[in-house]
Amino acid sequence: MNHYRTAELFAGCGGLAIGVEQVGFETVFLNEFDKTACQTIRLNRPQWNLVEGDVREIDFKTAIPQGIELLTGGFPCQSFSEIGKKLGFEDTRGTLFFDFARAIRDVQPMFFIAENVRGLLGNNNGKTFETICSVLSDLNFHLIPPTILNANDYGVPQVRHRLFFVGIRNDVKEKMDKLGLQYRYPEPQEYKPVLRDVLFKGRYYPTDVHEHEHIGMSYSEAKRKVYEQVPEGGNWHNLPYELKLEFVGRRVGKDGKTYWVYGDGGSTGMARRLHMDEPSITLLTSPSQRLTERIHPKETRPLNLEEYKRIQMFPPDWQFAGSRTAVYKQIGNAVPPPLARAMAKSIKVLLDKLN
Repeated sequence: MNHYRTAELFAGCGGLAIGVEQVGFETVFLNEFDKTACQTIRLNRPQWNLVEGDVREIDFKTAIPQGIELLTGGFPCQSFSEIGKKLGFEDTRGTLFFDFARAIRDVQPMFFIAENVRGLLGNNNGKTFETICSVLSDLNFHLIPPTILNANDYGVPQVRHRLFFVGIRNDVKEKMDKLGLQYRYPEPQEYKPVLRDVLFKGRYYPTDVHEHEHIGMSYSEAKRKVYEQVPEGGNWHNLPYELKLEFVGRRVGKDGKTYWVYGDGGSTGMARRLHMDEPSITLLTSPSQRLTERIHPKETRPLNLEEYKRIQMFPPDWQFAGSRTAVYKQIGNAVPPPLARAMAKSIKVLLDKLN
């Protein structure tokens, strides 16, 4: 096999790095700021060159080998100041995207993959996305038009949309053009997995998940009695009328009429029970928040840690460090390894042909 190297910024608990590794890349560098996420990576991959700490303090020219094949990272989404009029590299100072761009500039990898939430498209009225595209295109790289991919299309039992950027160093792009090669985002898989596929023994995991096998959250008795009335695949809209009003809160308007009161996103996220034969909705950093409940399809409780892990499709032997809250956060923030694997494979196909 050809030997390809990869480096990653904002590595989290390793979801993206796992998928890239599964394709055959050697991980030569990772950076992560969160101490517990770093403990998770060291627990599972002590041989990886993990640099813990502030990305702003890293000299990429010495920390990462020059000209590696692939640089990846899911930089946090931050708005950029409108002071910068030319939408250039310097305009992004003070944001963590600036450091991802700095790594691209200093290391000059053959390819890069950047991942973010699809909400970045509308961040700061679209100025953030415009600035990012402008900067990435000015770094001696050809930027493939960014696209949104759904993890469920790539072997993950979860509807999880993420925005991807792919860049190709200009000299590599010229060589590809001479050979008639083009980059293509990975094609969706024919089979789209559902919760049943991962919560029970089968093609993905060797055992069933049991309620008390791994630690998880629980509901108060009052809350549990309410949620018991939500059918599989339903939400607060399925509650009896009076209970619905009590659950979401109500107020009397100036016109004397009673109005339901709920926050943004609460229309379907509150008291949301998943369906065993459908993919999960997007996992967040907690399975039990008022506007974004993730109730087990059959049992009246939040998803436990093992279920969270499986829905994100981490390998069975991948272990997590930290408290229950910290583990939920790590898993909820991660790139699902199968989605990362599909993206890495789309790069490896080109590298093989170039070689």
